[in-house]
Amino acid sequence: MSVARESPRRAPERRPSPMWKVTIAGHDVPPRWRVPAWTVTLGASTGDAACAQVVRWAHRDAGVAPLRSLLAVSLAHAHAERSQVTA
Repeated sequence: MSVARESPRRAPERRPSPMWKVTIAGHDVPPRWRVPAWTVTLGASTGDAACAQVVRWAHRDAGVAPLRSLLAVSLAHAHAERSQVTA
């Protein structure tokens, strides 16, 4: 009976996600919602992913229905830029 040995390979080192500063301008989402302006700094793999996450948070707080078509409306008002803050 053989005993399993530990693999000599090490797991790849995990890097923290880059930080993004996402700004959403206040805007109306048809037919009846108003999304206020937001500015948030968060870690995400890409600027698009950071924008999508912040828009989801803003929609949740404004009571907007979680529909992709409404998410697309608000993504037009979102902008992400790399932040100098480290995680």
